[in-house]
Amino acid sequence: MEKKIWVKPGHNCLIVSLSGEQTYEKIFDANGKLICHSRSRGETELREIVQPGQYVVEADGEVTKIRSEFIDLEAKTKRTIAEDKVAAEGIKMHAVVSAAIAEADGATGQDTSKGSGIKTGHIQNDAIGEDKIRINAITSSKIKEADGISGQDTNRGCGIKTNHIQNDAITSNKIKEADSTTGQNIDRGCGIKSGHIQNGAITSSKIRNADGSLDATADHGIKTAHLNDGTVTSTKLSVVDPAGTITGTFGSNESPDLEMEDNPVVEFSGSEFDKIRIPQVMPTTSGVRLSWSFQVQTTSEKKMRYYFSIKKDAKGVSGYLIRFVKLN
Repeated sequence: MEKKIWVKPGHNCLIVSLSGEQTYEKIFDANGKLICHSRSRGETELREIVQPGQYVVEADGEVTKIRSEFIDLEAKTKRTIAEDKVAAEGIKMHAVVSAAIAEADGATGQDTSKGSGIKTGHIQNDAIGEDKIRINAITSSKIKEADGISGQDTNRGCGIKTNHIQNDAITSNKIKEADSTTGQNIDRGCGIKSGHIQNGAITSSKIRNADGSLDATADHGIKTAHLNDGTVTSTKLSVVDPAGTITGTFGSNESPDLEMEDNPVVEFSGSEFDKIRIPQVMPTTSGVRLSWSFQVQTTSEKKMRYYFSIKKDAKGVSGYLIRFVKLN
């Protein structure tokens, strides 16, 4: 025999009255899923905790009546267990089905001494394996924000740590574009900031050329091909060769001043010894006027020497700065 019944909203118990002549009873939900299968012979009443909805009862004997009602599961459980009427050894294996467990009340937290639902204290450590977590079940709200104090130690603290992230896991579309308003402050805004990049991390091969192609070399530094015409303004350009910058003083406050001229020598060597350079001489003592000239000599050892003659117009100690502007 097969009969259908609707369990009303607010009811949670399906009660089936039987003739007692059957050898099995089955209850199916509206999707045809078997939720109860009893093989008790001669049973005259079957009770099953269910949710409101449609159900089908099947038995090989007469089903005399089907009804539903509300049962206060929490009160009943407290009453029977508090009176020590149910011991662990008295509960049949697999007897407690999902429908017999009251849903979490959302109000009593993890206190196992009150409320309803499965609490943290009911679950053994390491009981929840990866196969028990539904795909896409962990949403942003389930991940506790970083505590800011436990570093990258995944054994303490909270928040996503470095070792939680697989190599190559962060692709371009996962990085939010720069906001153009927060500058290089890594504590606010979005986008990759200077503080995120290690010194020396950006090599030539990482910089796209002005024409859109990539430089395949592994050398460091920005090359000509990386720059659009007009990109480098005078404020961005540093052309003074530090290898040729020197300072000096000459002269005396005694009378007569016998040091009216100085003859410093500046030498360049190495692979760039013969680069084109323009020398400059500037006084560093206020009010002093200097005149100067120079001669250039190259040697077989790949060296280039600049011989200076610097003269002043009055007695006293005078300071000067020599520097070179490199053109290529």
